[in-house]
Amino acid sequence: MRSDQGKKFSVIVPVYKTEDYLEKTIDSFFNQQYENFEIIVVFDGRSRKGEKILEKYHDKPVSSKNISHGGVCRARNLGRADATGDYLLFWDSDCYISPGTLEAWSKALEDYPEAVFAYSGYKFTDPYQPPYGSNQLDPYLLESANFICTMSPIRKEHAPLWDEELESLNDWDYWLTVVKDRGLNGVFVPGYGLETEPPRKGG
Repeated sequence: MRSDQGKKFSVIVPVYKTEDYLEKTIDSFFNQQYENFEIIVVFDGRSRKGEKILEKYHDKPVSSKNISHGGVCRARNLGRADATGDYLLFWDSDCYISPGTLEAWSKALEDYPEAVFAYSGYKFTDPYQPPYGSNQLDPYLLESANFICTMSPIRKEHAPLWDEELESLNDWDYWLTVVKDRGLNGVFVPGYGLETEPPRKGG
């Protein structure tokens, strides 16, 4: 890691039947210029295919844990228990971080110490699907529309647990907890921070 790099990101990646995307997801982080991060892969149910993929990263800051299948929120909560970074970044296993994103988020959080999280818009891998640009933070708008992506870093000391009872809209609930219930602030970083696969049936 270069000496001029900032605080550490802990990237927590739950995996459940998405192994086909996992290598591309991990590689997108190792294509960042910002190098101060760790990746914690949580297999939500044992995955020999996934474990085989991770053998490629034996000399990289990538670790994994196997848990009994219990849903994405439980996987995120169990993954964060191993996090050693300053920022938690809960990452879907079929999403790819865009070049320069970690550096941009790190700079935003350093420049705005009152912000506990940073967020951006995103694109789809399908070129025919329009990108989502997100919005400047507005707590009242957030109550009617979810515009903060799951994949947004948050300072570890301010990060709530994910509600394991929710099977859908858990990201919306999470950011409402941060912004409305706890009254915490975030910083919007314009642009597209990641690229995601289109929604899948049952995804």
